[in-house]
Amino acid sequence: MEILPNASYLVIHGMGGIGKTTLASAVCNRISKQFQEYSFLLDVRDVAQRGRIIDLQKQLLSEIFQGRSLETFYSVNEGINIIRERFRDKKVLLVLDDMDNWDQLSQLAGESNWFGPGSKIIITTRNINFLSIKEKDRQFKFYELTGLDSKHSLQLFSRHAFGKDFPPDDLDDISCRISSKTGGLPLALEVIGSSLCNKSKRFWKETLKKLDSEPKQEVFNKLHISYGLLDHHQREIFLDIACYFIGKERLYPYYMWKACNYFPESDVLVLSRMSLIKIVENDTLWMHDQLRDFGREIIRRENINNTRMWSRLWEPEIAFRVVQMKQGTDKIVALRLTGLSKVHNFTDEEFSKLPNLRFLELEGGNLEGDFENLLSKLTWLSWSCCPSELKAKNLCLEKLAVLELSESDITEDWTGWGSCLMSEDLKVVQITRCPNLKRTPDFSKCSNLKRLVLQDCTTLLVVDGSLSKLERLKHLQICVMVLPERDVMFPPINLATLSHLRTLEITCVKPRSLMGLPSSLEELTLYDVESPIDRSLFSNSANLSSLCLCKCRLGEVEFDDVLGQQLEKLCSLEVRDGELLERLSVARLKGLRRLSVFGCPKLMDSQFLEELKSLEALSIHECSSIRLLPQLSELRNLRRLHLKNCPLQNLSDLRLPDTCHLMIEGCGAFPSFDGDYKKWKDTLSGPY
Repeated sequence: MEILPNASYLVIHGMGGIGKTTLASAVCNRISKQFQEYSFLLDVRDVAQRGRIIDLQKQLLSEIFQGRSLETFYSVNEGINIIRERFRDKKVLLVLDDMDNWDQLSQLAGESNWFGPGSKIIITTRNINFLSIKEKDRQFKFYELTGLDSKHSLQLFSRHAFGKDFPPDDLDDISCRISSKTGGLPLALEVIGSSLCNKSKRFWKETLKKLDSEPKQEVFNKLHISYGLLDHHQREIFLDIACYFIGKERLYPYYMWKACNYFPESDVLVLSRMSLIKIVENDTLWMHDQLRDFGREIIRRENINNTRMWSRLWEPEIAFRVVQMKQGTDKIVALRLTGLSKVHNFTDEEFSKLPNLRFLELEGGNLEGDFENLLSKLTWLSWSCCPSELKAKNLCLEKLAVLELSESDITEDWTGWGSCLMSEDLKVVQITRCPNLKRTPDFSKCSNLKRLVLQDCTTLLVVDGSLSKLERLKHLQICVMVLPERDVMFPPINLATLSHLRTLEITCVKPRSLMGLPSSLEELTLYDVESPIDRSLFSNSANLSSLCLCKCRLGEVEFDDVLGQQLEKLCSLEVRDGELLERLSVARLKGLRRLSVFGCPKLMDSQFLEELKSLEALSIHECSSIRLLPQLSELRNLRRLHLKNCPLQNLSDLRLPDTCHLMIEGCGAFPSFDGDYKKWKDTLSGPY
């Protein structure tokens, strides 16, 4: 914190598991409000090894510009030029986590003059040798993170072993001895402490004996003690996450693991309680990079000298070499074949050597030949730049649980793809970024489908009538990029027949094109609405609790009227990117607990807020015509008020509960603030 003002780049370095990412995150949270925008790019090293630096460039641009549409680009050099051009006048904070190569830095933040004055770049790395920095280069400052001392090591260990800062008297001595064996490494303290929670004294003594027998700084062997406590299914899930699912939503691999007859609900809970993985924001799987590398080292040690005997091949070039040379074995259960330098059409002969393959990622190319009795155990197929016509003959993916297709020229024929839609185990179909898609496939054989996602298709789209037969469907997303005179077209089907549907996200230019919603529906998002919403749409929505209106092209929305008798049911309402919206009628939504209004520059009236007496959270961002807020003194249940980039003039008149969390940023003459209302009220030094 003290050296940041004097340098453009801060490099936090130290061994894996020492807490570099945690420290960078804490610094970012503390100082991010001093910058116009910020971006946190995780696991740069791992993403770069997969040849996906361009994805990080796109993430950086998306986070800094908050998802606003930018020009598309297809090469790293194009990305560099766009970053230079777009950021040169912006004061930004950028965190590049876990770097190990100069090229990574040069492609994301190569020069400080790419960014506006006062910008800061924080880098975390295990090894600073790749940074060829001259001693006199004052742009770079270095901070080495070392292990915890004995006092803090014992405290962290105790929190995970006992749920408090110190051990009980009868375990005090052995706790001190075990914590001292970790070398002050926070990750090892957390993992070993978690693995000892509620275990017998005999187990504790056995663990200490194992630690005594290992070299003092051998992190692998320390982590292996906890890994050794897992059963077979738990180990398989841990290794899958380490190789393929870090940063992925938990639900999709859940379906895959269930199809493999694992028990993901309980097994993932065990892994989480042992601190081997974490479930973070948006139900995402996360794993410390040291644990990721530990998991991959487990696989390498299956046969150090022969990659064809590894169970998982996560590095595309290694995987491609094994497949192309027809060296596959029954040991291999998962392959990643993305980001290859050349497009390759894979043959039946190549995959005949992989009888136990259950996970496959492809990019480009095709499948050719007779695939009868091949890929019979495949439960996951993810294919980007997939072909419009699948050439494989006699392919039958009867165990498939997850199918992801993207960036294809598929139009409406779906020639050859029917074999991927025959599995009774199929739970997820996700089709994204297919600009020529005209018709969805026939879903009639996917009777157990739970999630269907059709996203970013940019042409006239007809949804096949078989959709109405998906009675077990829980999540439906049909979101296209709206172009002039183009719309989502529905045949005469009634969504009300989807009796288990809980979540619906749909581009809905003309709401009347929907013939009704099921009574099971709990969450609804409507995109690009441009004609009035009729009350009949919600006539059967007895359980609707969350409604989002995004990119609304209406001047007024009468929620009080269109929701009819559902006024007491709805507890969350979000209105986003309503460029034409001038009036929002919600005063009668007495049960509303959360209200968010983002990007509505013409919206002026805010007096209705005083009527929402059940409101617990209120967020108003980027509403440039709202200048006055009511006192909000009637909102006695309000717990959170976030105001951003609104030219408000009377914030000093607010009357909120003292414990309400108040966040103010870019609101007229009022300084930024993030804390309890009482503290903000006490610090006011006079009218603004």
